[in-house]
Amino acid sequence: MRAHLDTAILLAESLGREREMCGRVLFLVHRAADGWLGLDLTGEELARFGTAHGDRRRELRVLRGGSAFPERIFSLYALDVDPGLCGGLRVPAPGAIRFGFGGDLAPVLRAAAGRLATRLLLFRGLSALVARTRSVPDGAAVAHATPELVFETPPGALWREVRRLARHRGSTAISGIARERCGEVFQLNRRINGGAI
Repeated sequence: MRAHLDTAILLAESLGREREMCGRVLFLVHRAADGWLGLDLTGEELARFGTAHGDRRRELRVLRGGSAFPERIFSLYALDVDPGLCGGLRVPAPGAIRFGFGGDLAPVLRAAAGRLATRLLLFRGLSALVARTRSVPDGAAVAHATPELVFETPPGALWREVRRLARHRGSTAISGIARERCGEVFQLNRRINGGAI
């Protein structure tokens, strides 16, 4: 089955010339009329602060989510709270996984207070992919998001893990050059075999 973009997908894109060294990982939250909206899980950490609920202290991180809406703060969470009850959006995901995006932070913080691992990240801004297509961009890799990958995996390891999962599932997009070469090989085989494949 060919990989495609969808919500609750992690999209690992290579940055720069060293395609196998590093890149960014976007958590796709919404398919808008003019493209995809995502949060950069590997974005620069802008702040870290503590919150207290009862006798428990939690540390929250604020990451640079992207260049769109840089003055806004967005939240991403995987908690035992209905995002709709907080004024947020439920990010459709396969199975029983429930990711929430945005909404009133107070009930989200209350839901996070009782958990051993805080599954809540804050982002300044978000990333926009202008293409509305569901095709994976050339050279990118995709994997289904899980709370463990999103909230517990360090940024550098996350990029490598998404690429590894994509290779394992065969969901790394073939570059345009590779696709062209495949077409040339297909045409050559066709000529050699007299039209038979």
